[in-house]
Amino acid sequence: MKWRLVAVVLVILAGIFLWLGNRGDTRIREVAANHGKSETDRNDAADIRPDNPPLRTKASYREEVSVLATHSPARLNDFILPDLEIHGDLRSALRQVLTVYEETCAKTGETPLPLKFDLPQGNGGMINIRLSAKNFSSSVKLLAALSGMKVSRDGVNYRLEPLADERREVKTEIRVPPDLASQLGEMAGTETNQSLAAILSALGLTLDPTTRVKASAGGIVSVETQRPADAAAIAALAREIGNEQPLQLKTITKTIEVPASAEWTLPDVGRLNDDQVQLMCRALAQKLGTDLLTMPSVLALSGQPSTIEIVRDLNWQETSGENKSQPVGVTLAIEGNFLGFGQEMDFHYSDTSGTVDGLTGTPDIKTNADIADTSFVSKGGTIFRVENRPDGSKRILLLKSTQIDATGRPVP
Repeated sequence: MKWRLVAVVLVILAGIFLWLGNRGDTRIREVAANHGKSETDRNDAADIRPDNPPLRTKASYREEVSVLATHSPARLNDFILPDLEIHGDLRSALRQVLTVYEETCAKTGETPLPLKFDLPQGNGGMINIRLSAKNFSSSVKLLAALSGMKVSRDGVNYRLEPLADERREVKTEIRVPPDLASQLGEMAGTETNQSLAAILSALGLTLDPTTRVKASAGGIVSVETQRPADAAAIAALAREIGNEQPLQLKTITKTIEVPASAEWTLPDVGRLNDDQVQLMCRALAQKLGTDLLTMPSVLALSGQPSTIEIVRDLNWQETSGENKSQPVGVTLAIEGNFLGFGQEMDFHYSDTSGTVDGLTGTPDIKTNADIADTSFVSKGGTIFRVENRPDGSKRILLLKSTQIDATGRPVP
């Protein structure tokens, strides 16, 4: 009797496992790419989620979004990824972009979207590209174009399909940014004197033997080919690069010296909004002995180091007769990098003072403040740091960076 019961259980379990397996295959067929082929001939879609889970239908993904992300899919156009070195096929490249997206969300306090990509088998050749401060959507479109694919998005689901399959003669002129070859060459890491066709090949775009590409002065690229997909891919690359708006970071820094006699409770946060900064400055302005200094603003590209110096040279002579000099005063070294919906700021603030003893001629150099850190701050936020001294006095550092577009206006 017992062996019959065991047999029945095994049969039930086998049926469950068989049902689950068939269910997964059904989902693959439901989202597989179909380019005019029959149901049995269509290519299985390749799921490139980092953890490689079973494919989901669009309906199931809408349910999954109920675990709400902190941003909508439309805002992926503004979500900046850190620099990426990509060497692999399209599937591995997209997996890398997704992994970095999720890591950046964790670093910047965002909850990632449950993004998924569907693409047909045969993901093209090897892609070799360096993506620097690109937004998520642009990164995906650039990778797709290099693989001869076009991209569409429905909510959190991306679908990649070949740009074109037919063969016919095409002669076209594509208007491109004047520095297209320079930008693509930087992405590919190639010599600046190489032809556009050679740069495209280095990036991984496999052109048809019949394709001829010629860059002319004035931002025009002529393409002659028997494969229209080549012209479409070059146009897509040019479009994505042309759509990018050059952004800079404008950084304004304030320091506040707070004496030990000032009774004031420090905010227990690392970042403040504009209202909090104004309230704090007003409150401290009423304290006797408080000194506020606004340093000159800095405008720099993402990833470009900048330094502010308000210093003087302290000169003295050694007993050996050798003349010595050292700058003393305020210095601030800053490097901002666009990240997510804000920027990551690396900074080092230092304030020193010094005198030379009139009798001995020896220098007495004192460090009044030294604050260094790396911190992420979202748009509109201000980094807030405090250095407490043993005597109870404090030095406050307020550092605010604003993204500026090509017209000099703040990015909303």
